[in-house]
Amino acid sequence: EFYEEVDDDQFEIVFVSLDHSEEDLNNYVKESHGDWYHVPFGSSEIEKLKNKYEVAGIPMLIVIKSDGNVITKNGRADVSGKAPPQTLSSWLAAA
Repeated sequence: EFYEEVDDDQFEIVFVSLDHSEEDLNNYVKESHGDWYHVPFGSSEIEKLKNKYEVAGIPMLIVIKSDGNVITKNGRADVSGKAPPQTLSSWLAAA
């Protein structure tokens, strides 16, 4: 819903799944996934990203700059607690 309410030309979502099977990922993508990119199941990039951004649990929404630096690891709380345009503005200001 957040993605649909803001100007998606200003940011992009890349979904990194920690699903245990390709079938689980495919089911999620089919039923609940928005129109955004995702890292393919089994990609070696998943573990690299998990380690780089110190992902300790799921779900987790980490907002990063285009250079890979973290804006916030509390993205999930941000999108749940504020109006989407306000949230996006605060992220862009931090970028």
